[in-house]
Amino acid sequence: MKREISKDTIIDTAVRLFAKKGFHATSLREIGEDCGIYPSMTIYYFSSKDGLLREILQRIIWQLKTLATAVGHKKGAWNQLHFFTQQTIAWMHEHNNLACILFQELSLSRSSNNAHLLEELAQLHRNLFQRLLQDGEATGEFGHIPDKTFLYHVTFGTFVHFWNIANFSSACGTGSKNEPDTIVNQLIDLLAAQLKK
Repeated sequence: MKREISKDTIIDTAVRLFAKKGFHATSLREIGEDCGIYPSMTIYYFSSKDGLLREILQRIIWQLKTLATAVGHKKGAWNQLHFFTQQTIAWMHEHNNLACILFQELSLSRSSNNAHLLEELAQLHRNLFQRLLQDGEATGEFGHIPDKTFLYHVTFGTFVHFWNIANFSSACGTGSKNEPDTIVNQLIDLLAAQLKK
């Protein structure tokens, strides 16, 4: 007998399966079976698999906007940048499956029905980082930064590299609970070398 289930439970199950198998390789039927519901219940809540992914991405965008507000409460551009970096990494570590979905979807070159949300998410993150750099330049905390977009890509490209290593270590049973702190420290050192006068 199939059971009643919450929308959040379906989302949690979808996130886990999307992260494990990929969005395109996971069907609504599999999500429903894993939840113990008919696939029609998933369609009732989300209308389609793209609708389900849209809901997941909208939640991540809301979380990023909440982070932007919290960053604004810190004093000084360096403290804000440090907090932003730390919170980004903490979020990725805590929401490992969501991070996997983001990296999978952002790496796909083909267009999707949710491409605009993926772009909005990437742009929000990039714009916040660049605004913090501009504020630091304006207040004199940072030296002149000729290419803020390049620094963003270097910083978070390095972060993705560290994050992948950490995930590999965890999967192999050699991971440490201190890995997010280690990654934060490495990124902060990288930023300090580029920004501090």
